[in-house]
Amino acid sequence: MSENNEYYADKLRRLLEKRKTAETAGNLDSAKKVKLHVPKGEEAEEPVREEKDFSFDGERPKHQTEELKEAEAEAETVKEAPQKEKKIRKLAVTAALIVAIIVLGAFCIYKLFFVIHDIRVEGNTKYTSEQILAAVGAEKGDNLYSFSSKVAADSIRMYCPEIGAVTVKRTPPGRIVITVVEDNAAYYAEVYGEIRTFTKDLRVLGVITTADKCEGLIKLKLPEVQRAVAGEQVRFIDNQGEYVFEAAKAVAESELYSRLGTLDLSSAHDIRLTCDGKYILKMGSSQHAPDKLKIAAAVLKDDMFKNNNKATIDLTNMSETGVIIDNQLEI
Repeated sequence: MSENNEYYADKLRRLLEKRKTAETAGNLDSAKKVKLHVPKGEEAEEPVREEKDFSFDGERPKHQTEELKEAEAEAETVKEAPQKEKKIRKLAVTAALIVAIIVLGAFCIYKLFFVIHDIRVEGNTKYTSEQILAAVGAEKGDNLYSFSSKVAADSIRMYCPEIGAVTVKRTPPGRIVITVVEDNAAYYAEVYGEIRTFTKDLRVLGVITTADKCEGLIKLKLPEVQRAVAGEQVRFIDNQGEYVFEAAKAVAESELYSRLGTLDLSSAHDIRLTCDGKYILKMGSSQHAPDKLKIAAAVLKDDMFKNNNKATIDLTNMSETGVIIDNQLEI
């Protein structure tokens, strides 16, 4: 502080000296000399000089006036500088205190106000509430926002594979309701030498060891599988399984679902299904799969299918469905 005051005091002294010098220069420049005119033939007398008052009453030259104004302005700035610095420091301290109070208040609210006092699970029948909450990792006394809803949903599906949709609703100051929708198996397939069940969107539910658990499910023939972990959607080599998901979803939502036995998805351009144990439905690609299945359902209502004849129904061309009766057909 003392060094700054000495610096500003010294600068002010120098500016005042500059101002004084400028005023003195203005007085001296105003002095004028008087010349005497001597006629010819007469002796020149001692020149008489007119006495002049050097006190400055008129206007200074423009450049001197400007220099004086600049000196005055600079002197005023030097005087005000310490006061400005003091005000800035005061404002900075005040701002820091306000920010500290806000942060402290937010921290206290977060830690003391938003505390879980009621946490419940709804929609669960296959898993207990304790199992689901253990997957979330939240309990009474934790902060209401101590976990991510997305992470919690993913964790629940991983540890409780038969749960599909998960909704987490938080109600301040401390209530959480976790609503789950349980999935049912729609398919089964052999993967890595084990029978695994899948949902309609081909999320892996788990491994089954008895054939009776496959009853009512459609058997899948899949392309080469890269990963099949419980709670996750099955993955295929080189990510070539997009058509598999499209076809599987369409079949699971079709009115023919309960009549279908096998869904062969091993080839992207030659998808086939077996129906009622005596019909083969040739879909071709997965493009327009829902519409192709609707056409198949309409065709199978024809009288020609009321007997035990075996047949192949070609749905690859939606504008012209082909039917071939062949009782030697191997299903």
